[in-house]
Amino acid sequence: MKRKVVVFAAIVLGAASVFAQHRAALTIICNYSGASVLVAGRMVGTTTPNLTVLLPEGTFPVKVVKPGFQPFDAMVVLPTAGYVLTVTLIPYGASVAPQPAPPPPMQASTYPLTVQASVPNSHVIINGADQGMAPITRSLIPGTYNVTIRSPGMMDWTQQVQIVNGPVTVSPNMQPQSYPFQASANNAPGATIFINGNQVGTGNYNASLPPGTYTMVIRAPGFNDYTETFNLSGPMSRAISMQQALVSFTFSIPPNYLNPEARDYLGRRGDFGQGRSVATFELLVDGRAIPPAGNDVWSGAVTPGTHDFKILSGGLLIENSIDLEPGRNWVLQPSLGISAQ
Repeated sequence: MKRKVVVFAAIVLGAASVFAQHRAALTIICNYSGASVLVAGRMVGTTTPNLTVLLPEGTFPVKVVKPGFQPFDAMVVLPTAGYVLTVTLIPYGASVAPQPAPPPPMQASTYPLTVQASVPNSHVIINGADQGMAPITRSLIPGTYNVTIRSPGMMDWTQQVQIVNGPVTVSPNMQPQSYPFQASANNAPGATIFINGNQVGTGNYNASLPPGTYTMVIRAPGFNDYTETFNLSGPMSRAISMQQALVSFTFSIPPNYLNPEARDYLGRRGDFGQGRSVATFELLVDGRAIPPAGNDVWSGAVTPGTHDFKILSGGLLIENSIDLEPGRNWVLQPSLGISAQ
């Protein structure tokens, strides 16, 4: 009775002649002693009940015979690591032939994959599974593997690594993590931008910054400084509308311009000593009436620059254009006198 047995190994050798130079062990495990073993038609030994012989690597037929038993035939592919062939001899006339035991599984070859890192606290992830802190070495069968190295403050490093027939070492150069940051002043194109006290741009600023906490100041003439402290943990864009700077002013009527003898419509006299006036005054700044903050006192805030001030009282008009510069609080009073010509 003939049987075919094919042995698979990590490296399958092609057919070779029995005269090849390299030899491997073929072990015959037989259920009877005294059986003759023939390899490629040549007698190599007798089972006792087992037999081990050294043969050239390659593919060849094996026959085991014993008088009174059916012949056992097999085709063997003998690898470098050797092979164990189980032979079950069946007496002639047996009604059922037992099945031969399956060949033992061959272990696939493995090769070391070593992963190093250029920064401390680097985790190694292979095919989605955390392998621990670098450096590590893992024995893997040939194939393609996704290797990721992750470290705080650094960009993830990911690459496909192929293991073919030898050891592989991975030593990536980790890069600092950074995020795009953009800042601009919408209504002040010439604004100066500062990051952590350093001037970094004018009008628009585009850069890649590492994660962390930053203080940004935007400064432009005629506008209040814009200050913001932010934590950069991802892409960020800031478009700022600057607030115009205002100049404060106080406008008052000097007491000597008031008439203490003036009477109201009820005939009551004005109280000069208390700084009150019966006469009606009105202040206009750039044509807009300013409500009084007290008796004969007005206060307000305007943008830096030249503004038109008017004081109206009955038929009297006092008008002047005044340039209010930023950086101070202005106190304004009308000037009225009598000159002789």
